[in-house]
Amino acid sequence: MRRRFFSRFSLILGLVLAVSLVQGQEKEKKIPSPKQDRVNAVIHSVDKGNSSFIVRRGTQDMTVVYDSHTTITYLNKPSNADELKEGRRVICRGSVNGKKQLEASQIDIREAAKEGK
Repeated sequence: MRRRFFSRFSLILGLVLAVSLVQGQEKEKKIPSPKQDRVNAVIHSVDKGNSSFIVRRGTQDMTVVYDSHTTITYLNKPSNADELKEGRRVICRGSVNGKKQLEASQIDIREAAKEGK
């Protein structure tokens, strides 16, 4: 009698533990990734020595910094920082640091900016 009680108790305890672990893992999966800032602008000047460039959107300038971990693409194909040239439109994703610079995690270089726009 006692043996049967303890085996059922152990079984129920094991099931409760398994269910609570599965629910804990589901909650961890639902945590959203941090939202990244997106800048769509034209390159105004490039400073390859400091791994940065200035983009201009209308009359507003912003510095974008990149490093070896930044993914750089040209027209959605893998590329490198040599394609960063003045007058090209870029789409940058990353986070703004304390110096108001965009620390880019991804840079997609597009075609040259259209004249008159």
